[in-house]
Amino acid sequence: MKKVMRNVLAMFVFMMVSAPSLWAVSNLDVNMILKFDDAVKRNQKLPAQTALMTKVTQMRDAMKQISTFKDYKAPVVTPKEDWLAMILQNFMNAADFAKIDKRAMLKDGSIQRDWLKALVTVRLELDNKKSLTSKSEYQQMRSSLVKMWGSEQFVTQKMAQIKDFAIEGILLATLDDNTNTAAIDAARKKTVTEWS
Repeated sequence: MKKVMRNVLAMFVFMMVSAPSLWAVSNLDVNMILKFDDAVKRNQKLPAQTALMTKVTQMRDAMKQISTFKDYKAPVVTPKEDWLAMILQNFMNAADFAKIDKRAMLKDGSIQRDWLKALVTVRLELDNKKSLTSKSEYQQMRSSLVKMWGSEQFVTQKMAQIKDFAIEGILLATLDDNTNTAAIDAARKKTVTEWS
């Protein structure tokens, strides 16, 4: 195996073969991710948020309970130490990561960052379920994800909540603001199936 080191912190936790990783974060649709950012910014300018934006915001607020978990340790987020950025840099091509980074979607405390954390977490769990990752790779990446969140207990106990947040964000990104309830429900059902 060849060590790939993007910074001092990463060298201690990331090892990957020189061939592209099987971890499907590399297959995340960057355009969908950017559309989430577009939807959030568009809603910020509206007199009233859309129903989907309201739900995404409520789900995100509910996840703040992470700080009540006994093992919680607030992650350090700096330009040189950012677990989410390192995960994305290792499993997305540089051009796609740059598009996300340019929009400041990784800004600490932003809803965009919180949704990306949920999205990559659910993606890893799905790939593990479908045996798209080796056991060792899964364990390495899950350890990194726990550090990104700051609590093993939260990731373990609240995976369903994390998944719901990720999926609602996908709907926000991919559906028009005026999509009716029936169409939203149908899209949600389809998305849940795709991510299960």
